[in-house]
Amino acid sequence: KQLNNKQLIISHMIYLFFNTIVSCYIFSGVYLTDLTFIDENPNTTEEGYVNFSKRRMVFNVISRIQQYQNTHYNLQPVIQIQNLLLKVNCVDEQTLYNLSLKREPRNVDRSEIE
Repeated sequence: KQLNNKQLIISHMIYLFFNTIVSCYIFSGVYLTDLTFIDENPNTTEEGYVNFSKRRMVFNVISRIQQYQNTHYNLQPVIQIQNLLLKVNCVDEQTLYNLSLKREPRNVDRSEIE
């Protein structure tokens, strides 16, 4: 399977990001997505042995998370952003859940979602 240009660019960006030591933290949802996909692999091989490949992938993701947790971030408060966030209207959890179901209903094929 050949990768298209967009996939190559994204793959290269991810490679550069994870192989550069910088004081930044990628959105944690990326790590959770990685761990979710890894978890879908079997815990054992067909022969019944521990799936060390899966364990290695989990280790790599967790070590990246720990790398960013152990990095010192010299963050300074930005009053304008604080004030903006304080003005945001919050939506209760039930409303968010209903919006989520409306956007991605349960037991529906992806092609049926608007």
